[in-house]
Amino acid sequence: MSMTVNLKEGQAISGTVTITARVQTPHLVTNVEFYINESLRSTDDSTPYELRIDTIDESEGPIRLEIAAYDNQGNSVKQKFNLRIDNELGKGIDFHVNRALEAVTDAKWDTAIEASRVALKIDAKNNKARMAMARANFGKGVLDLAQKFTEDVLSDEPGNSDALALNAAINLRRAFVAGAGTDEGVAVVRGALRAAASAQARVLQSRADAFGNLTNDNLIAYADAMIAAHRYGAAAQALRPKFDADQRDSDVADRLVFSLIRMGRFTEATRALTLHERFGSPSGYAFILKAILLQAAGQGSQSEEAEKEAILNDPTNRGVRFGQAFLALSRNRVQVLRPFVNDFIRTEPTNPQANYYAAVVAFLGNNFEASRLAFQRGMLADPANYDLLVERGHQIMASAFTQQLTGEPARVRFDLAAAYYEAALEARPESFEALSALSLSLTLQGKAEEAIRFGRAAVAAAPEYAGSHYALSAALRAGRQVEAAGQAQRRAGELDRRLVGVGIPQPVNVWRYLYTQGRVPVMPAPRSASN
Repeated sequence: MSMTVNLKEGQAISGTVTITARVQTPHLVTNVEFYINESLRSTDDSTPYELRIDTIDESEGPIRLEIAAYDNQGNSVKQKFNLRIDNELGKGIDFHVNRALEAVTDAKWDTAIEASRVALKIDAKNNKARMAMARANFGKGVLDLAQKFTEDVLSDEPGNSDALALNAAINLRRAFVAGAGTDEGVAVVRGALRAAASAQARVLQSRADAFGNLTNDNLIAYADAMIAAHRYGAAAQALRPKFDADQRDSDVADRLVFSLIRMGRFTEATRALTLHERFGSPSGYAFILKAILLQAAGQGSQSEEAEKEAILNDPTNRGVRFGQAFLALSRNRVQVLRPFVNDFIRTEPTNPQANYYAAVVAFLGNNFEASRLAFQRGMLADPANYDLLVERGHQIMASAFTQQLTGEPARVRFDLAAAYYEAALEARPESFEALSALSLSLTLQGKAEEAIRFGRAAVAAAPEYAGSHYALSAALRAGRQVEAAGQAQRRAGELDRRLVGVGIPQPVNVWRYLYTQGRVPVMPAPRSASN
């Protein structure tokens, strides 16, 4: 009886090692025993006879291995090895963290996990190593472990932007795979989406807070930082004094008008644009904003003239092209929109705004799977993108209407849409688009009191947005406040002439308005000519 083993005396081992014993005997081998430091570690009774040793869980240094094989005639053979566990701890934690991150970049998840574990063996509380471990497990699809390590980091550093961003992505993955046909499924989606949006919003707010104080020299950079964090009010407040003193500066005017539009301050935005056009030389970006405001006001021919000015002024500007895409959608010209979308996705495949339009075009073309995938791509790039969240909620609403769902299935679907609107509010609590949509969802669920409360919040957030008044009108009707509902509807008509005389709306009419005529422009923030 003899035995061969894939080891050499004095050999150094690291990582996870598989030790294989091959036994030669004319009789039946009954079992092979593996001992580590005189302690039985494993027994194997089928060939090949193997022992897997995870050396990272063992103590570094010398280790004694003994292997004993037995046959059914009472014969035995044994071999002993003096080995050494060496995971190169002496190279330091940074060496192993960097090795892990390189493996993550190359999508070598198991290698990254092993290197991260070695780093954590050196220092179990090192947050760089924890983040490397989290990223590797996320890449491998082991979300529980990925979340565990990100939460370990956040318990030590609540504001760690990398951990917050990864935590957001993990929660999005959970939301994407959760079934949402029951209340329990909706609850999972709601929690995951809100956690993701909240985590990413904290990242954005942290970056804005880190910018520092506003000065005369950093006005534009400060405004850009506030806009990136969805702090449109702070950006507008910083820009107004400069604009009031000099209406010629395009960098100031473009950012001010963009911020005002995103705040729903359409009258002030129009006034600022008029002054800038009178005293300055508007950029192509300014003209596309003018076209958007005119389109929203129902002045289609003037809007098209302003769009032509934008194209003549700066036809390749990203903001102009995204503005054109928005105008095509607002005018229900899907065939005009489609080439823009194809170009956006070709040049910026993960851009959230590009994927917003891709999701819309696919949905309008009844390609629901492509729409879902575009939504997911955009959200993974920016889990706090409230435009995408509102859009997805509207699409879920549409599915309930087109399938003519009633009763419990309809209620669950409307509640699922509400989960997306609530996540949008986690990203931006003052989003009048999300507040209006959430009011509508609650109306459809028969929760009139809550619907009225959110409708009033939408009106307070953007008094000039017709959609908020229209949604409030439907909520008030559901709450049997007919006179107040009529007042809200008339105010909506004052703000958008297309709603004049249409009467107090049914919820489906509100959804139709919000999804078609009530959109707010989704486009990049302005950039300086030098950027």
